[in-house]
Amino acid sequence: MALVSVVTIAKDHAQGLRKTYASLESQDNKDWQMLLVIAPSKDETFIVARDIAAQDSRVQVIEESTPGLYAAMNDGIKNCAGEFIWFMNAGDEFSGSHVLGSAIQTIVTSEVGVVTGGFRIDGGNSDQVFSYALKTMTALNFSFNRRSGCHQAMIFNSQAVREAGNYNTSYALASDFDLVLKVIKSSGGLRVPDVYASIEPGGVADQNLFQVHSEKHAARKEFFGKYSPVIVLSLLWTLAARVKIVLKKYFIKLKKKITE
Repeated sequence: MALVSVVTIAKDHAQGLRKTYASLESQDNKDWQMLLVIAPSKDETFIVARDIAAQDSRVQVIEESTPGLYAAMNDGIKNCAGEFIWFMNAGDEFSGSHVLGSAIQTIVTSEVGVVTGGFRIDGGNSDQVFSYALKTMTALNFSFNRRSGCHQAMIFNSQAVREAGNYNTSYALASDFDLVLKVIKSSGGLRVPDVYASIEPGGVADQNLFQVHSEKHAARKEFFGKYSPVIVLSLLWTLAARVKIVLKKYFIKLKKKITE
């Protein structure tokens, strides 16, 4: 049995799929399984996935059974043989060859359900890095972190994920947030300062931030209870996030208008 299963979702991103596989293949720790869940694509994504699997017996190709990112992740989970799971989208990479081994050692030693590291948004000449000090994660402090994390920079205990019910597909953009809350509650969580992943900018969530924050508020209501005092904080947090989004868009347009 592989020590860790890496689930990679891909659609119309043959080049990104190659990049993500190369990042995994370069890891110092070689005890892994890669599950490529491929959605119907217009480019050569499926052909690339099949070719990778043909040359590496650790790689398995799965055709997406139901449309949607989280449904595809659940397809991957069903076929995971590893004690641990890592979700790495096509186009995203581990930040160094040591990351997989280091993260496995951390989650084994800490005996928690999820470890989340920092991440880099690959913006060419202007990368943004989000990383935080070592801290035990509670559902509360995870819920109200400005950059709570991204699944590409998290390693999960497989059993904890399954006990949490896998990804809740009723959330289109914040099911990873919901899953982490449930895993923390059942098995605990740890945040580490190490930067685990380099991710591509402009993902679906980045393009729909209003919906992301609405879904996170809904997830908090479901998790903490709609009459919990936490929900008042959640509402204020959500409103503040929306105001920030609006103001940011306004100033971007203003700056563009001034420079024209």
